[in-house]
Amino acid sequence: MPFCNWNYAKILGMKLVNFDSDICITLSDRTDGNMKNPGLDNWVDDEIIDNRRKFFATSGLMVERVALIRTSYPSDDYTQYKIINEPGDYQISLPNDRIERSDGMATTAHGIGLFLPIADCLAVVIWDSVKKCLMVVHAGRHNLEQNGLIKAVEFLKLHGSQPWDMKAWFSPSAGAKNYPVHAFGGKSLVTVAKEQLEKAGVTQIKIDETDTTTSDQYYSHCQGDRDKRFAILAYIKA
Repeated sequence: MPFCNWNYAKILGMKLVNFDSDICITLSDRTDGNMKNPGLDNWVDDEIIDNRRKFFATSGLMVERVALIRTSYPSDDYTQYKIINEPGDYQISLPNDRIERSDGMATTAHGIGLFLPIADCLAVVIWDSVKKCLMVVHAGRHNLEQNGLIKAVEFLKLHGSQPWDMKAWFSPSAGAKNYPVHAFGGKSLVTVAKEQLEKAGVTQIKIDETDTTTSDQYYSHCQGDRDKRFAILAYIKA
């Protein structure tokens, strides 16, 4: 299988992340279209729904098997994590205003897609190959300022995982030049996230260094794509 770089294989218009043989991680880009639901009550964008369905299908999932990590602002707590075995109240085919808010999800069920639209914020996938537990976290500024990845590891530990069995993958995200995290001395999201995971005991980390604020491959909120998102989808293979 020919790889575009160390991290990706380009297959049928989407990117398959080369991370672990037991899980599937796919990453959309501009060529796959906008993945953001506008969030307005009783308003449906058929093009966005079609973009999502195609992305899920190419990744090997039906839309009914996909759960949305739906972030919203403002909030007092940006570390609201859930563990699911069925999409349930997070099923992406539900109206947007009916999907419960979350900042990250974990599952041990096979074939349940964890879907996160992003534009500059960092998506972090954590995989425990021993307990077979998968987690996706929306690690934006608000989450990291509340030690979100340390709390994510603690959340997984409550469900039997240990940090030395975990490894993590970081999505493309905004770099420090155009999006410094001032609460951490102007460091990048990636730097802060890596420090938090290492503090929590997770040392196996793969990082996509692409800066979304300078790349023309991904949507960037900082560069004016305020109503557009690319996305990641992760699930445990059967």
